[in-house]
Amino acid sequence: MDEGVSRISFTNISYGTYKLKVMACIHDNMSPEKEFIIFISPPWYLSWWAKTIYFILVVLLIYGITKYILSQIEHKQELMRREHAEQINEAKLQFFINISHEIRTPMTLIISPLEKLISENADIEKQKVYQMMYRNGQRILRLINQLMDIRKIDKGLMFVKMRETDIVGFIDDLMQTFEYQANKRNIRFEFQHAEPKLNVWIDLNNFDKVLLNILSNAFKYTPENGEIIVSLHTGTDENEEGALRNYFEITISDTGIGIEEEKIERIFERFYQIDNDQTKSNFGTGIGLHLARSLVELQHGAIRARNKQDGQGSEFVVRLPLGRSHLKDEEIENYSVEPSQKAALRMMEKKQKIPPR
Repeated sequence: MDEGVSRISFTNISYGTYKLKVMACIHDNMSPEKEFIIFISPPWYLSWWAKTIYFILVVLLIYGITKYILSQIEHKQELMRREHAEQINEAKLQFFINISHEIRTPMTLIISPLEKLISENADIEKQKVYQMMYRNGQRILRLINQLMDIRKIDKGLMFVKMRETDIVGFIDDLMQTFEYQANKRNIRFEFQHAEPKLNVWIDLNNFDKVLLNILSNAFKYTPENGEIIVSLHTGTDENEEGALRNYFEITISDTGIGIEEEKIERIFERFYQIDNDQTKSNFGTGIGLHLARSLVELQHGAIRARNKQDGQGSEFVVRLPLGRSHLKDEEIENYSVEPSQKAALRMMEKKQKIPPR
């Protein structure tokens, strides 16, 4: 240090704590040594609070990466589960269709002579037996046709043909199919409607399958001396912007075993079956309600199930739009179908050996 200078400078010194020892020299006389503690602060990006933030960010980054990897693994596993479930469903459907091909022709050959026996035989007791055989034969054919319909829907080859129909008379005629069963089991079976006649647009060939499946389920799970009520009404949903703003609604209510809340949506899944607590067994094939929902949606409607609030049992609600403004030209009966659609349908029918309609 130069004589007379009382300042000292240090450069390029790292941060940390230092000891500075100094002495003064005056005319060769040395003063006692004095010690100073000097603390040089680190830059802000190396301060303790910055390191704390870095640590938190690293922990969050590791957590985020781990979470992402786990979610990707779960997503892949879910995709694999779905793919596996779809493969199983496809295998089941293909198996049923293969069997259906073998059953359909002999069933037709059985039903045709039965129709002749029913028309020609006047014996009441024999008529009852023939009618029972005929109904069960028709039920088997309906199951086969349902499998074919599901296949057509999967392949995009199911085309609706809507026609203006009196829905009151349509439901009245359909309910006659279940009159014998209702009387035999002493089930109160009624149709409640305010309008004596209501014209709506439905696909006659497919809408009856919807109601038949729902009514069949209602009779399956309703005990003797119970009741099944079919009601019809119209309404307007102000919250709905689409075709269902103005609608007609069919509600089928029963006093059966009801549906567990967590299973209400699952009953519309393909091949899903509900355990019947009364018999400890499964009924049916698990395709009826799945087909019903698919056919209702093809007709621009919606179907839902719920448990009754005022007693035991469940309700199925089918809602379809009023009028025909929501329909495309090709969805209306007697409108000419595109040749490509006809060709695709014929190819599908030939592949599945379905007699052309």
